[in-house]
Amino acid sequence: MKAIKKVLVTELLRLGRCRSETPAPMEAITEVGVSIYAQFIK
Repeated sequence: MKAIKKVLVTELLRLGRCRSETPAPMEAITEVGVSIYAQFIK
């Protein structure tokens, strides 16, 4: 199985349903060593 090393999203807000929920998934993803790249930061 290949490990995921990077995640590309169009906007960081796509990681949560609302702005207040976005930090939790970001932390969980980066804690396991996956980088997040966003096309737009809003």
